[in-house]
Amino acid sequence: MNSDKLPNLRHLRLALLVLRGDSLRVAAEKLRLTQPAASLALSALEKSYEVLFFTRTPIGLAANEFGDVIRLRASNVFDELAAAFPQSVSEPPKAHVASRITIAQVSALAAMQQQNSFRAASEVIGVLPTTIQRAISSLEADLGVKLTERDDHAVRLNLAGRRLSEYAGRAVAEAKAIRADILELKGVIGGVVSMGVVRAAASDFVPNAVAEVANIAGEVRFEILQENLQIMLGLLRGGRIDVVCSTIRDEFPADIEREMLGRTRLGMYCSPSHPLAGQAICDIRELSRFGWVLPSAQTGAAKAFRRLFKESGVDLPSVVVETNSTEIIQQLVQTRFFLTISTKMDGAGFWGNELEQIVFDAWGLERPMWLMYRKGWRPTKLQELVLESLRRLCVMSSRTNSSNLDNLE
Repeated sequence: MNSDKLPNLRHLRLALLVLRGDSLRVAAEKLRLTQPAASLALSALEKSYEVLFFTRTPIGLAANEFGDVIRLRASNVFDELAAAFPQSVSEPPKAHVASRITIAQVSALAAMQQQNSFRAASEVIGVLPTTIQRAISSLEADLGVKLTERDDHAVRLNLAGRRLSEYAGRAVAEAKAIRADILELKGVIGGVVSMGVVRAAASDFVPNAVAEVANIAGEVRFEILQENLQIMLGLLRGGRIDVVCSTIRDEFPADIEREMLGRTRLGMYCSPSHPLAGQAICDIRELSRFGWVLPSAQTGAAKAFRRLFKESGVDLPSVVVETNSTEIIQQLVQTRFFLTISTKMDGAGFWGNELEQIVFDAWGLERPMWLMYRKGWRPTKLQELVLESLRRLCVMSSRTNSSNLDNLE
């Protein structure tokens, strides 16, 4: 079963009507199909999922457990589309944009989230750029509304397009979840998990959770994004990623659920061969003698670093490199006498324990690490396993850190 293949929306709507109690004849009439065409459409949908949704009885079709999956997830798909196109819910059905929209249009709209060209969007879902362009253009024609804007170098969604893309993204996520739920009923845990993470999460417990789940799951793929928090939250709202593991400084978004996984600490780090390695620093001027590699000035960590020196009345040390690339920071700190700062979870290693922390009592910045997901999100079994693994590993990490602190005392 191809986990990336999405269903024909007209076929899915037909199945949903029958699963909700319509006879095949009535459902076919609502979608302006002949009854033989409707029967073929249902068979094609069942074949694409390699299961039957109904038990055939003398009095009609009765939903089985696979049909129950379709009913739940398809309802969510069409609820998102109806919310995206509220102006298209009047009779007759031919006038409904939500009723006529194709999976190609929905996928194209979802793929355009955070992208600046048809080419970039096409790479997200593995189609030609012209396919994305045609799908968006046909949707604009159906709606009578412009969804994109362009300048000399880019094509992106405008305000109307961005609003619709969030609904489209969630509809696509629900459609993808159908296959994962069907696999689960067959005894196979599989599907795709998309995660947005900050460096503190990516450095230790997220890789461990991924490895743990990959060892017990069947057909599984993980997609992990490390990006600006606001970008990740936008993708979370739009269904492009399932969960975000991050600290957050601003007021918490009302449309996002959260769980605290643990606490992060901002620390100073150097290579094991650095003159400050293993030392406890009492005088901040010692830290001014060396060059630093810092994350970009807009990050909370960099702002806290500058604030420390300003409040201490000490000149800011030489910042040789500013970058958000963990690979570049790691290489520079390991191979040169540079220092850096980074957040990590309590009890977690830092870049595989290849760097050493500098102990400086005057330096301390803690923030909660949050696990975030959309309100009303219904995870697949695979996604549930990832959430359970993240929670358990973070609890273990916190206990290990507490034990280490007790031993130091």
